[in-house]
Amino acid sequence: MLLARGRARFDVARDIARPFTVTAGAQTVVAVGTSFNVERLENKVLVTLIEGHVVVKPTQAGRAAPVALSAGQEFVAAGVAKPIVAAASLPVATAWESGRLILDNVPLSEAVQRV
Repeated sequence: MLLARGRARFDVARDIARPFTVTAGAQTVVAVGTSFNVERLENKVLVTLIEGHVVVKPTQAGRAAPVALSAGQEFVAAGVAKPIVAAASLPVATAWESGRLILDNVPLSEAVQRV
């Protein structure tokens, strides 16, 4: 699946023989039996793992090593900078599903893109 822009949640059934992939920008998320969000904002990709296990790989070989996420972690890749993995607030990350956006210490330009 290709996510050209915006945000989506994926709930994937466990099937090791058929991993589910989402490509957003220069990143590909590979999942087997999990729930996760992927968001694409211009040159930024955010992957938030809600439960289960995913691996985020660059779409171009050799650019960076694959990154495995644990539940409650967020992967952020922006342009050519090294991707960041940090703890995520799941209530904040999933608020959009109920029609709310929670933005804290986010530049106005990024807030406008998310709206």
